[in-house]
Amino acid sequence: MPLRPRWIPTLITFFCLTFVNQWVSNIISFRQAQYALKEFKATNRTIQPLDDILYTGWIPVYDVPYVDQLGLLTSVDALTAAYSLIIVTFWGCRGQKLLPMAEVLTAEIFLLPMFALCQWFTVVPDALPECLSVNDIPLDDDMTWVWTRFGRACGDMLWSSDIAQLVIFTKLWEQTFKRGCCRCGKITVKFLIRVTGVVFIALVSAIALAARYQYSTDLLMTIFVTTLVTTHGWTPRIAKTLFIKTVREEADDSEGVALVGTSEDNTV
Repeated sequence: MPLRPRWIPTLITFFCLTFVNQWVSNIISFRQAQYALKEFKATNRTIQPLDDILYTGWIPVYDVPYVDQLGLLTSVDALTAAYSLIIVTFWGCRGQKLLPMAEVLTAEIFLLPMFALCQWFTVVPDALPECLSVNDIPLDDDMTWVWTRFGRACGDMLWSSDIAQLVIFTKLWEQTFKRGCCRCGKITVKFLIRVTGVVFIALVSAIALAARYQYSTDLLMTIFVTTLVTTHGWTPRIAKTLFIKTVREEADDSEGVALVGTSEDNTV
């Protein structure tokens, strides 16, 4: 019995994830702006990022020019988008198997909204200095912009969306080449994909730290939780239930009659 995608749940989930995640991020940015105004009125100074030992002890990020930091921020997003697009292309060229891509969507359902919602329970200063002004977050009590704004949020969520996407799509890459190829064995391909994924994630993490894009705790937490979700045994089961259906193909009645008739003629 062949497998077919459930298009309506898939499309609804895709659009809801895109909208809800951005909407929640905008609300977090609004709360960040309100906290910044409250802090400024109380202490007469702007909100400052929390101390991170990688910034203050090991990496001299304060010596990096601010213009270069903005360029590094763009690099993180660009590298993540390019990496994901290349893996999706590989997936398309290797047969477009439904279950691996359904697992990607399932992991996004669990991870993106839940970590965004967690920030509602507390206010953590963003790792990027002057994040509110850099990202043009309105500093007033008007909330109408949270429905229409599309862009980076301010308000660290103990979570890195870019690193999460890298881990999720590395898993997709591994599943795409699960059977190996003609010139190298299954184990060799799996090992090379994992090493490449780890190296690339480490590279993007280093750029994100240099740009003050995330706290170091965010990156470690994201890698751990995302790997746990993508490798959990329930993920493929939920993905198959939500986004894949089994189709029973039945033969035409006339074809069955013709086959019976041919068999009888041969017997005679």
